Amino acid sequence: MKNALYWVTFFAVIFLMFSAYLFKGKDTYLNSEFTAVNTSENSNTGNNSEIQKNTYTANVNNGLIYINSSPENIRVLLPFPGAVTGKDFKIIGQAKGVWFFEGSFPVKILDKDQKVLVETYASAEGEWMTEKFVPFTSDIKVPEYYIGPATLVLERNNASGLPEHDASLSFDFVIEY
Repeated sequence: MKNALYWVTFFAVIFLMFSAYLFKGKDTYLNSEFTAVNTSENSNTGNNSEIQKNTYTANVNNGLIYINSSPENIRVLLPFPGAVTGKDFKIIGQAKGVWFFEGSFPVKILDKDQKVLVETYASAEGEWMTEKFVPFTSDIKVPEYYIGPATLVLERNNASGLPEHDASLSFDFVIEY
């Protein structure tokens, strides 16, 4: 019996080592481009005859959805995709300085129907006027009535308002307690 347990453990360790070697350093991305059409009234002509098209790139990486961004620009340490949180929690991460304006960027928590539950800001925990990663945090307080699936959306603070500078990171998690 001891001998059989030894061999099962041995092969399990070999299998795990082989799997780790095989998938070492591989990120799985689903890349896609899509076009958003803005048919709002044109401020120059006063009519909506001019249609503005903007192309965005979406990367999906292990549950993280990057729009016009990537892990090279923003990273969330907590919570992680699929996490179960309480109604009060803290978002902790790092973003390059270009994500901030005046040291902050918008954060939204959406409910299962994609309606806004919380709208707040993440704040830089250091000098944000840099090209390097800057730690950030945001304290979140979800309304007491809500329990269920949610989506965290971190948006680049686009002070210019130009759609080509929009970027975001989002992922799903669960609010339970």
